[in-house]
Amino acid sequence: MNATNRLSALGPVPGLQLAGLGTCLGPVAMDNRALLAHIGHGTSDEHRAFVAESLEDEHGLVQHHFVAPPYAARADVTILDLLAGAADAALADAQTDPAALDALIVATSSPARFTTPTASVLAHRLGAAGCAFDVRSGCAGGLLAVFTGAQWIAAGAKRVLVVAGDTFSRVLPTGKKLAALHLADGAAAVVLTPGPGTIEAFAATTLQGLSDAVGTKGPMPPTADAIAAGEYRLAGDEGAFADGARGLYAQCITAAREKAPGGIDLVVPHQTSAGFVQQVMTDVALAHVPRVSTVHQHANIGAAGVLYALSEARRDGRLDAKGRVLLCAVGGGVTGAAMVLRP
Repeated sequence: MNATNRLSALGPVPGLQLAGLGTCLGPVAMDNRALLAHIGHGTSDEHRAFVAESLEDEHGLVQHHFVAPPYAARADVTILDLLAGAADAALADAQTDPAALDALIVATSSPARFTTPTASVLAHRLGAAGCAFDVRSGCAGGLLAVFTGAQWIAAGAKRVLVVAGDTFSRVLPTGKKLAALHLADGAAAVVLTPGPGTIEAFAATTLQGLSDAVGTKGPMPPTADAIAAGEYRLAGDEGAFADGARGLYAQCITAAREKAPGGIDLVVPHQTSAGFVQQVMTDVALAHVPRVSTVHQHANIGAAGVLYALSEARRDGRLDAKGRVLLCAVGGGVTGAAMVLRP
């Protein structure tokens, strides 16, 4: 780790409950072969079938969800629609009236507006009356938002809604259309209330010198020159990001487990390439631990990934109140976080 980095290992934060969870994916669904054909990759159906199978074998990618077909000029569904869909589902699951929320926290790298917090716009749409604010830290944003919400509960709040989501399809690089195979659109949400659960440890840090490894480089407010140069589409050094992310996962996971020693019963990672996640789990000697993987359902949906997987684990009964769950994510920036949770 660069000497200028400081890794914070925090906790415990007791008295927490996951009262409700919900998800919402982009309405345009494509499997690997359909998406390959859409972006014009492959010389024949047979070639696309071969590439599609390789994507599934190496990365776990099968289905992709978008607000509109990749590179479409416009999308009638927006990030607000996805966030609202996930929020409504989580509130219904928790049987919670949005007017009763103490706080609404949104994590996204695809904000609805230039300055106004996306959470404020979403709160108006939902009818939420509490404090509304954003957390922005790439694909790690959802996990950071959950920890922030837990602090609200620990300080006396009764109901906090955390919503995470991204619409990566709207900023795909035009010169690297294969990026559409990995990046997609979706949202997930969780309602936090007081309860018997505990965040036993939380560790997070940011690697210095990699802020431009993955992201959009255009200035704000937008300029005509930057738009023409494609600077509001994703770009960067994918190799440097992958190398940094792998080491950062190991550092955050190790720090969280040192803060809260003991066995891990379930791993809920950010939903990116299944092969990459396997490498990370091998690095930290957790490859043998049961792991939640939903990337085959949607591809990389940014800040929503870890919460989508958490929701899936709850739906199929894998969240055991007696078990210890490790959640982890790394996002552009490059910021990483890991949490040991006893739900």
